Amino acid sequence: MIKRLSTNSKGQAAMEFMMTYGWALMMVLGVIAALVYFNFFNPSLFLPEKCDLGYRLRCDDYKIGYKSGTGVQVSLAITNIFPESIVIRSLNVSPIKSMDSFTCNGFWQAPGLGTFSLAQGEKKVITIDCSPALYNPKESGKIKFYVNTSYSFNDTGLNYVYTMYGELFTKIER
Repeated sequence: MIKRLSTNSKGQAAMEFMMTYGWALMMVLGVIAALVYFNFFNPSLFLPEKCDLGYRLRCDDYKIGYKSGTGVQVSLAITNIFPESIVIRSLNVSPIKSMDSFTCNGFWQAPGLGTFSLAQGEKKVITIDCSPALYNPKESGKIKFYVNTSYSFNDTGLNYVYTMYGELFTKIER
């Protein structure tokens, strides 16, 4: 009888050990699941915002936000740091993820003009409305966008149009 009691006590000790550490492990997994659910492990929340338009075109300020009733609006304050004047032909903004399918393909919204000129050191604010009107990103946090800028120099006209490729990494303000 004593031998049988000691066998049961060893099994009971093993079962208590497994239950104690099993519950502790379940609690740790529950905390990790809660942190993931509330988007605590989104690495984009910890990365700095960035605006890079390419070689010799500086992005001084930027904002991507919802425009009431019409969709997303992109505003960029750019400065020409080329040694001479340039003409901006177009500025295209699109998200890097293909599931976020909106594009901001547009020209400068000057009255009757599709382009604008930037002298050396001059700064202008460009505002572009994007489509579709009901863009709703699936994730919170920051989103990376491509920015393609077509430009030419004042003295060459349309014969030589160049393209600069840049990135915009920011959140869409609600």
